Amino acid sequence: MRIYRGPASTNLRDESHTQVATITPYELERGVASGSPISFNVTKTEQAKRPSVCTVIFDESDVEPMIRGILRRFAEQQKLLKIIKDLAMSSKLAEEVVRSINRML
Repeated sequence: MRIYRGPASTNLRDESHTQVATITPYELERGVASGSPISFNVTKTEQAKRPSVCTVIFDESDVEPMIRGILRRFAEQQKLLKIIKDLAMSSKLAEEVVRSINRML
């Protein structure tokens, strides 16, 4: 998980947002499973006079919506993979791929 810091008035894609921390999958899993705090440094620059820290704690009520979100994301990925598989298995696409490869050779 990547942690960014930037002005609230700008979009995450704005160059003023800077990645300030990374949470490992292990830290994330442990925090979600046990409700342990996950702390990370959010100081924007090393020259900052006062370092800042942010701490996240996932409550029991947070876990179920996270699981639902993960399952929805997984289901959408599976739909897209099925579309790709169906296209790849279609003879028309296979013939076009073979023609493209032959042209490159």
